[in-house]
Parts: sequence; structure tokens; C-alpha cells
Amino acid sequence: MNKKFDKSTINNLHSIIYKIDPKKKKLFLTTNLDNEITIYDLTSRKLESRIKINHGEFNMLNKSLITESDFQGYGRTSLSPKNSKLFLLDGGMIVLDYIRGIEYGTYESKKADDPTYHHFQDPAYHRLILFDGTKQISADIPLPTNGKVTMALPGNRLLIQLINPDVEEDFIRYGIYKVVESNNYLLKHLTF
Repeated sequence: MNKKFDKSTINNLHSIIYKIDPKKKKLFLTTNLDNEITIYDLTSRKLESRIKINHGEFNMLNKSLITESDFQGYGRTSLSPKNSKLFLLDGGMIVLDYIRGIEYGTYESKKADDPTYHHFQDPAYHRLILFDGTKQISADIPLPTNGKVTMALPGNRLLIQLINPDVEEDFIRYGIYKVVESNNYLLKHLTF
């Protein structure tokens, strides 16, 4: 991936995102600005495979050369898309949480309404992509309204914090969502 960057941008780009599967002794690795997940075998210390990521909205990764002008900003705040987190589910399934970019005018408007606003914290800008361990198996999956993925649970489920910005609550609400196969994959809220 480094060969796509103008050399002046490399130092500002790499924030490593990884997960370790201690049972299978595998390292799953990507960066905040990458179009693949790299899998290493920790026992042999060798590259096992690379999984291509096809983001729904991460167009700069399709360019032959990425330069500093590709990164929108609002002062020191990045408005560009980025990979955020990896989660490991059962059966070798991997979930990538990535953040879509936001237009300058939209960000400026939201910031005027709420000075603490940042699209990295806004669930409407987060998308999930699923992988079966060898290839991508879903398009972008939106999070539940006001949801924030906090951790993977057994049974291909995700614990999602449910944030209501209109009500200040004395507790934190969570929901458990199961990854379900449909035309595209989706999250199904489980009730107990």
C-alpha cells in the first residue's frame, strides 16, 4: 500500500489496527488508510494471506497516487475516511468498522449546531464490512441508529452501545446484534 502514497504524506497516515486470535495464533492487521487486511501466522512468523477490502465510500484508495491534497480537513480535524477497528467473530469471520468521509460544508454546519461534534463519533458515518477469513462477503452495513460497536461476542454477535443524544441518561444502554446472512449481511437486534 505504501507505494501509492506521495512520500510527503506517509508519516501522517499510519495508525495500525490489529486483532490477535490467540487460539489460531494469527495476527490480523490493517492501517487506518488501507485497502487490505493482512493475516500473519504467529507461530511460523510468515505472511499467510491478504484480504482485499472494497469500501463503499473510500474513493481515494482507488487512485494510483495518493497525495496530501486528497485529505480534506477542517483546521486540524481530518474529514477523510479511515479504517477504525477490527473485530473477530466465530468461524473465522472478520468485521471491519470504517468511517466514511464527510464534506466540509456538512461538517461546518454540524459543528455550528454542536461545537463538540466530530464525525468519527457519529454512528451515521460508521460502516461495517464482513469477511469470511479469505474474502469480503458483504457490502457496507450501516450501524443501528446511534449505535457504536464496542466488542465482539460469541455466536457471531456484536455488543453495540446505543447512544441517545437527545436524552441524558444515568446509565449506558447496550444492544446485542447478530450478524445474519440475507441478500447482503445485516445486523439483527436480539431481544431477551
